[in-house]
Amino acid sequence: MAEADEYDKGDMFDPKTCLGGVILSNKNRTAKTDNNSTGDMTVQGTKEYTTGVHEVKIKIDSGSGINWYVGVCRSGSKSVTYNSGNAYYFDVFCSSQSSSKVFSGRFSAYSNKCNTGTIVTIIIDMNKKELSFRKGNQDLGVAFTGLPEKVKISTQMRHKNRQLSIL
Repeated sequence: MAEADEYDKGDMFDPKTCLGGVILSNKNRTAKTDNNSTGDMTVQGTKEYTTGVHEVKIKIDSGSGINWYVGVCRSGSKSVTYNSGNAYYFDVFCSSQSSSKVFSGRFSAYSNKCNTGTIVTIIIDMNKKELSFRKGNQDLGVAFTGLPEKVKISTQMRHKNRQLSIL
């Protein structure tokens, strides 16, 4: 895995991409699901990644359960759900024991599950078109190869009372 050119503190969530009841706070660095919403709630980052190696750290602030994804999506995508074919995700709470990587609705074992307080680092290598993740200090390795030419960070949260933050 390549060394990051930058630890990207400049990325934040884009309010124009909030779908289905995502509420932003903390200068658009924290995303929370609305207590009244159900279904797919998604939001993308503001930065478009095209070259270089970048790291974006996401903290799982609160919530648990299945259907909670972090990763990247094809820039310009309107639908960024786990089965849309536009998002490359790490399912942080896939089951009680494990987490998966997922693209186009296909899940593959990838890691043991995350907990509230876990920091997930999204490692975007646009030179090699690879996506990797780190959970705390544990390098999970390359999850996806063949990324599109332009990507943005993305998250999909299903269910209420979930919150995560870009550090």
